[in-house]
Amino acid sequence: MPAVGHVQRVGPYMQQVLAKFIDHPLVGDVRGVGLLTGMEMMADKATRTQFDSSRGVGRIADRHARGQGLITRFIGDRIAFSPPLIITEEEVDDMAACLQRTLDDTWAEVRAN
Repeated sequence: MPAVGHVQRVGPYMQQVLAKFIDHPLVGDVRGVGLLTGMEMMADKATRTQFDSSRGVGRIADRHARGQGLITRFIGDRIAFSPPLIITEEEVDDMAACLQRTLDDTWAEVRAN
């Protein structure tokens, strides 16, 4: 069983790492606490305009994520992160690298269609 201190140390690190994705053109919001984080993809983050659900942006992102070996939970155009409590900072960095490629590939596909 992971020590509470481990989660208290890694949780804020994960929040810091994932918060940087707010600068990605696909990401409109990033929120979380501890090792739980939600990320919302938006068509226009300046106006907080959602994607039309018929575009299936979440499904596109899920396909790209799985291709990167990243398993998350997609709820519409939102991504939910809830890694194991034993995740390390190095694994958070690996997750973020996979997420970067996922978002870049998704953005490219969404813009092309």
